[in-house]
Amino acid sequence: MNLKERKRIENILTRFRLVAFLFVFFMVPLNISMSRQMEALLLNRMFVFITYYLISVGIGFLLFKNIKNEKMFDLAIGISTVFDFIAIPWAATVILPVCDLPIEVVYIIVQMTMLIRYRTNFYSLIGNALVLLNIWLYELTIGASFYWRFWSIRGLFWTIIFGFNLIIFWKLLKNYDELLEQKELENITIEDSKRSIDNLIHINKISASLNESLSQNEIIKILLSNVSKMVNSEDCAVLLYSKKETDGYLYNYRKFKESSSNNREIIKYEIINIGDEIKKIKSMKDYKHVIGAHQPFYMADLVNIYHMNAVVLNSERKWLYMFKIMCSLKEGGFLLIATDTQFRSETGQMISLLVGQAGTSLSTAVLYKSVYKKANTDPLTGAKTRRFLKAFLRKEIERSQRHNKHFCILFFDIDNFKSFNDTYGHNIGDEVLKLIYRITKMTIRKIDLVARYGGEEFVVVLPETEFKNAFITAERIRKNIEKCPIKDILDVDRNVTVSIGIAEYGVDGFSEEELINKADWGMYQAKSKGKNQVCSFRDYKIEYEQSQSMEDINTEQEDSKL
Repeated sequence: MNLKERKRIENILTRFRLVAFLFVFFMVPLNISMSRQMEALLLNRMFVFITYYLISVGIGFLLFKNIKNEKMFDLAIGISTVFDFIAIPWAATVILPVCDLPIEVVYIIVQMTMLIRYRTNFYSLIGNALVLLNIWLYELTIGASFYWRFWSIRGLFWTIIFGFNLIIFWKLLKNYDELLEQKELENITIEDSKRSIDNLIHINKISASLNESLSQNEIIKILLSNVSKMVNSEDCAVLLYSKKETDGYLYNYRKFKESSSNNREIIKYEIINIGDEIKKIKSMKDYKHVIGAHQPFYMADLVNIYHMNAVVLNSERKWLYMFKIMCSLKEGGFLLIATDTQFRSETGQMISLLVGQAGTSLSTAVLYKSVYKKANTDPLTGAKTRRFLKAFLRKEIERSQRHNKHFCILFFDIDNFKSFNDTYGHNIGDEVLKLIYRITKMTIRKIDLVARYGGEEFVVVLPETEFKNAFITAERIRKNIEKCPIKDILDVDRNVTVSIGIAEYGVDGFSEEELINKADWGMYQAKSKGKNQVCSFRDYKIEYEQSQSMEDINTEQEDSKL
């Protein structure tokens, strides 16, 4: 019986006590016909009865309504019972002489209290030895002189009561083990329920973290770190693969934890040749059952019988768990966990929920990455867009300010590109733009950025590069483009050249617009000096300032006319 039902029955008992109290308080004074000495003694006993009984009723009303713990509830019942068995004998000494009632009335009250609690919870009655002790004390002391007197009503009453209580006592002893087992089962059920609720709350928090992330690397790291804690093993990994390819990307959590790299924010992957190992696993007879029921594969079978190496994280472990990750229609993967012991089915269900959520999050991340790449990539050349360039420059300026470093940008334009387009058409011009981007990309470092600024104009950002090295890089780009046999590749009668301008952050400018304008001015000077050369802004700083002054004067004159 649950706590709510027990509280309801104890509430009935409390009201029963209150009725008994009112009966004594109002009925006894109406029947008093004795000497003043006996009357004073009677009133003293009534005062004791009222005090103890009010405490018992108060406990019933106040404690039972507010207590939520079952053990505390049993303790409150015990305290209330103590006051009951003190108050009832005092009530008997008041009621019996005055109202001329038999002693059996008092016992019926005690027996009724026991029977109601007997119906509610066996174990609480056994635990409260005081209740049994007082009941048997009443029965043995009061009914001893009446046992076996079947010819009298009192004898018959006490004999029946004695037999009835013996049956109850025997039933309690007989079911004692069953009651303890039932109580233990209730505790286990409560603990399992609490653990399940805690697990669901934990999964909900992890799912929220997975949903918030749009980075594939971050999603995999969240998944592996939480799974590692659940199974108490760092031998876990995520294997992603394309259904058309034999290569897989393995994100190994143990290697990530053991990495001596300072950058622990990124969990690196290694490209492995999975060959036909995935097909072998899927062709096993019990594959669907093992995966569906969260059961492990026996590691020795995978290594010795099926000769697998790629998917086996640690061959020294005994079991290998595999949870299928559905990323998209074209890509899939597995969560791999190597352990020495099998974990509970409940843990498997939790991991399966996380893997399902991770698969959804990975699909979202892949879609976001694809859309983000398309939005920030020039569809013709593959270079970054102008919008991406400005965002990249802002971040680079913040990083340079934080670490007190310089960087340079190159602004270049294809020489005579308009006449090239007019002569050979825009299709050939588009092919030239693609070749210029590829040559530039192959010439610079991986950390450098190439963006198409507009038309035939390109911008190259060189992080952590001072002017001297930037000039060398610009010359290398210019020469590589000049040497490229475009006329042979595209079947035209001439090659193309570029004019390049250079600006350095911290020397020539401090904002993205200022740097681009000054690198553009350097490129303009290269054009005016004969094209196919590299010019820096700093070499033509005076001309730039004079040009700006002339523009300001012209602007003022136009404003005055208006």
